[in-house]
Amino acid sequence: MPPQLHTLRLTAADAGKTLQELLRGRLELTNRQAKALIDSRNVFVNGKRIWMARHPLQASDVITLPAPESTLAVRPPERLDLLWRDSWILAVNKPPGLVSESANGSLEARLRDQEHQPGLRALHRLDKDTSGVILFAGEGTDRGPYIERFREKAVRKEYLAIVRGVPEDNQFTISSRLDNKEALTEVSVLTRTRTHAVVRCRIPTGRTHQIRRHLLQKDLMIVGERTYGQNAPVLSAVERTIPRQMLHAARMAFTCPHTAAEITLRAPMFPDMALALKSLKLKGFSL
Repeated sequence: MPPQLHTLRLTAADAGKTLQELLRGRLELTNRQAKALIDSRNVFVNGKRIWMARHPLQASDVITLPAPESTLAVRPPERLDLLWRDSWILAVNKPPGLVSESANGSLEARLRDQEHQPGLRALHRLDKDTSGVILFAGEGTDRGPYIERFREKAVRKEYLAIVRGVPEDNQFTISSRLDNKEALTEVSVLTRTRTHAVVRCRIPTGRTHQIRRHLLQKDLMIVGERTYGQNAPVLSAVERTIPRQMLHAARMAFTCPHTAAEITLRAPMFPDMALALKSLKLKGFSL
């Protein structure tokens, strides 16, 4: 059964209220709770994602947000899924909703506790709401040789993304610079409908939000995107139930600097992404 939306229809008495005021009154929330709900970027006005608390409302507006009991959000599991462990590194299938490192409750902090390695450190990062393969240097491991692999672009990374929009070509490369630095994204279309597609992205470079920003240059917005593409058209009911960008680091390959062995890591997608694919009727592909 597809996830459900909670709908608030406005009346003439609501005209002129701010979004925060309306949510506070209709949902019986405190100011702080209403602001937190808006900050989650899961509130839509007339099908468009709005994250300004003072957004003015009109009597004809319709507000939607995912019903709590039917959201596609994934709760981080109690135990992190290890994809690889050797004498030097560990690899984890990062759940969405966790920052990669540093903060209390981060993926790095949780893995330190789980594996009883207080000196364990992340070798790279994934965005908070991006899932998939991430590498950590184990207790006492010199990070240098691995960091050098990333600098040399010798770590091959493949991402799976669900996008709104349909590319004209089945394969293409985006090479425009980001933040005044070289950036390269190689894109392959795995399956498509009239409105959406699943793409595989290979990124020899690793700029901030590279895939999300590059795809937007081709009018392809990752489903669930909450930072870029603010001027996107009205989203479908299914898209409005998706609380994070549908981007998954599905595969990583590199040569071990200690043994010269080739290491290939694959991370299964999380249930929220599998359900999004089903809800958008995207099927018939493999990585």
